[in-house]
Amino acid sequence: MSVYDLSQYLSWFQSFVKGFYFGTEEDVANIDLKKDHSLRVLREAGMLTTSLQLPSPLADVVHIAALFHDVGRFPQYRQFKTYNDRESLNHACSGVAVMHRADILRRLAPADRKLVLAAIFLHNRPVLPTRLSATQSLILRIIQDADKLDIIPTVMANLEPAAPSSRVVSLGLAPDSDRYSDAVYRKVVDRQPVAMSEMVWVNDFKLMLLGWLPTLNFPASRRAVLERSYPERLLALLPPRRELLTLASDIRAFLRTGNGVTSSAPPPPDREAVSNDNMPDGGGKRIESDVQS
Repeated sequence: MSVYDLSQYLSWFQSFVKGFYFGTEEDVANIDLKKDHSLRVLREAGMLTTSLQLPSPLADVVHIAALFHDVGRFPQYRQFKTYNDRESLNHACSGVAVMHRADILRRLAPADRKLVLAAIFLHNRPVLPTRLSATQSLILRIIQDADKLDIIPTVMANLEPAAPSSRVVSLGLAPDSDRYSDAVYRKVVDRQPVAMSEMVWVNDFKLMLLGWLPTLNFPASRRAVLERSYPERLLALLPPRRELLTLASDIRAFLRTGNGVTSSAPPPPDREAVSNDNMPDGGGKRIESDVQS
């Protein structure tokens, strides 16, 4: 049984997003892109909390954080007409500021409110801070997996050869169907995070997404990407090179064997252990990030 009523947060979210519909058909489509993404991330987070058998209110906190994780994207697009943080602002910080202004989390218990704000603030970090509480870490890993589970097919659909060109989705990267950066390829092979600043070609973006797959935290996430054929679909969008075929095959094997997979039944976290070191201030303290989740 849920402790918090998600419907009130969904209602607020839908009303909030309506205030950002303006401009051209492309502008409206780009707002829809993030609205629909947020709702799908909520659904993916629900799949993960169910698979992990999380109790309420912890599951409720995860769902609220999933719904609001990208709330900063909407003012970002209105001001800058881009979702590229490097060209505008850190959308995670913007999201925390939105939450504080709206005060929509006021009905949550103080510890749960901090957990939601911390999840929004940290969800786009390529490497999570080491001083997280067990609860913060669990929530963030769920949000990051849910985020990736939806970002990957969304980007793939928009980068299909027949899809209309979208500078917002492609992040303004060079659209050469045959080229990709060796440095990006090497990082994916070595299971290292790829920074936005390292990407030159649209194929670098696809390689980065392929490199996300082995970083997924939970068995349910890894099963989902295999069942949905994400490795094969990403490979089909890349040049037919032997080294890329080998890379995709290695990643599929890694996902199937479950090497490094987090236990499907983590120990019950201490919900009160929320570190102030990982909490944003009211204005959403600015941080640097290279992940455009």
